[in-house]
Amino acid sequence: MKCKIYQVISSRIPQLLQEIEQRISQALQLARKHQVKPEDLVEQHKKLKAELTALLDFSESEEMLIEQEKLAFEQMQATATALTASRQQSATRLAQNVTQSIKQLAMENAEFYVELNTDLDKVSANGADNVIFTLRSNLGQQPQPLAKIASGGELSRISLAIQVLTSDQSAIPTLIFDEVDVGISGKTASVVGKLLRQLSERCQVLCVTHLPQVACHGHHQFNVEKFTVDNKTETKMTALSQAERVPALARLLGGSEITELALANAQEMLDLVH
Repeated sequence: MKCKIYQVISSRIPQLLQEIEQRISQALQLARKHQVKPEDLVEQHKKLKAELTALLDFSESEEMLIEQEKLAFEQMQATATALTASRQQSATRLAQNVTQSIKQLAMENAEFYVELNTDLDKVSANGADNVIFTLRSNLGQQPQPLAKIASGGELSRISLAIQVLTSDQSAIPTLIFDEVDVGISGKTASVVGKLLRQLSERCQVLCVTHLPQVACHGHHQFNVEKFTVDNKTETKMTALSQAERVPALARLLGGSEITELALANAQEMLDLVH
């Protein structure tokens, strides 16, 4: 009996060895195909099986995702609508306050507006509004986009008014104003100077000016001059001491010839501010 069993097993060994070699060859081929080690084929099989299941469920998942996207967009539109309403209230207040401020800055007939163009089909992280600043410079005119019609001086003054009104909410460390004094003088220039000084309580303010009524309000003053060296124009900026500010302001008041009256007026301007 034992002999017969041995004979049967012995006759099967070559076939078993061949089957084992084929399985090993298949395993090596699969390992190369999937770029894994042969011993990792079981885990790779589980992974591919899970991916296949996910693909078979894709149509159902796609419908669910589409519905979730629709609900999310509707929620975003609702939030954007609430943001638009809040902006509209703030825009009205800002327009009124800016208009009131610029009327003190030699823009007596100007009206400042804030327009909101809302498109709920184009909602972004910033809402659905396109905000446009418009200006009516003179009576009888239609408001136009500020960027198209305002002069450099008007832009500077409007910017100054906005910065002063929103300074408690702004995180800008430094503001630079140029041409803010174009087309103004006297009392209006003094108002500009006061606003700049008020603004400097919350951030650093740099202002380029030719008016002593503006310059006298600065905590510090620099003199800027151009000169020619070897046919090249150079610019020099010099920090002025408190004593040097008096003749500098007097020069702005009276031109190249500094009179005793101009010096007295300059000193008085500094005394009133400081």
